[in-house]
Amino acid sequence: MNAHRAAAAALVAVGLVAVAVWYLGGTNHSVTSVDATYLDSQPRLFAADSHGAIVHVGQQFRGLDRSGRVVWQRDDTGQLSAVCAPRCPAAVLSGDLQDLTADPRPELLGGARIPKAWKTQGSGFNEILAVDRDAALRLWTRTDGNAVIQSWTPAGTTSWPAENVSLEWYSRAASGTSGVLGLGSRYQSVVRTSSGWRPIQMPESPVEEEDPDRPHAPGCLSADGAARFNGVDRISVNGEEAEVSPPLPGATCSWSPRHVVAVVRARTADGLVTVVSVHDQAGRLTWSTERKAQLLLAASPTSERMLLTDPTRTVRRASLLDLSGNEIDHWDDITEAVFDERGDIVLLDADAGVRWVQPPERPRGVPEDRS
Repeated sequence: MNAHRAAAAALVAVGLVAVAVWYLGGTNHSVTSVDATYLDSQPRLFAADSHGAIVHVGQQFRGLDRSGRVVWQRDDTGQLSAVCAPRCPAAVLSGDLQDLTADPRPELLGGARIPKAWKTQGSGFNEILAVDRDAALRLWTRTDGNAVIQSWTPAGTTSWPAENVSLEWYSRAASGTSGVLGLGSRYQSVVRTSSGWRPIQMPESPVEEEDPDRPHAPGCLSADGAARFNGVDRISVNGEEAEVSPPLPGATCSWSPRHVVAVVRARTADGLVTVVSVHDQAGRLTWSTERKAQLLLAASPTSERMLLTDPTRTVRRASLLDLSGNEIDHWDDITEAVFDERGDIVLLDADAGVRWVQPPERPRGVPEDRS
């Protein structure tokens, strides 16, 4: 982990401790600390779609196609961003801050394509955040030193002020068409529209100013940005807001077609704890559980299912569940699992191998109903 990822991990740790105190403080849990580095030495999925994946392992980035073949590999020199361009394993690496200098020349790998004007830049920071055939998004520092988020289409570019001089995807829809950018406690929600990438607003928490100790959270968006959860206590669907009760301060979340699935993680005196909850679009709690583990979450973009992965060395299991908590299938020796834009499951194993599987129609061992 380079210095900048270490700094980001420290910010995450502080945030998770705050979440645990706020959320679990009224229970018999006693918060001690949060293990923010329990994944440091394990392979991580930086990006994945139905065509390939970008994996970070050790001090190296790798691009793999859907067959699992390594197409390219590059040493990690401190890049903050690695995105598919326009589809994996073609990738662009950018945002190199290791020596606190600008990175005017993003590295294009595996046939990646970005706007011509973004390939070389005289001065300033140039972090590529998203690329497809007809639109792109980047963080850029102008000649006057101000940071902006710039959206490109063949028709031209638009820009709006950036809250930070470096950004990461805190959450991103499996489709790659919406997400929340940020660093620390400042976030910017964006969605890919027919006219390019545009900023959108999350629903505001009405009690945030009344409770300064309430942890902030990035929240998450549905693929088209129509459904939004602010990561605390408010859902907005097509402009109609609803309250999430009980609130989920500092939640990590992901949208299925009709629900938002959220997790709140903490380390308590009893060990690692993850609270998993499912809310419908009206904010109603439909299912919840507390697991003694630090789980990773992904919700399916095409069905009412979710993946919960325990990447700890003694477990390493990914489980596919319906949104009532019933296990449909599981895979062992897995450190991370996500859905691609088609709803297939992308599995990353402990040896940095990647494979795609189609979700089963029914739970393992349950015969087909032929009546």
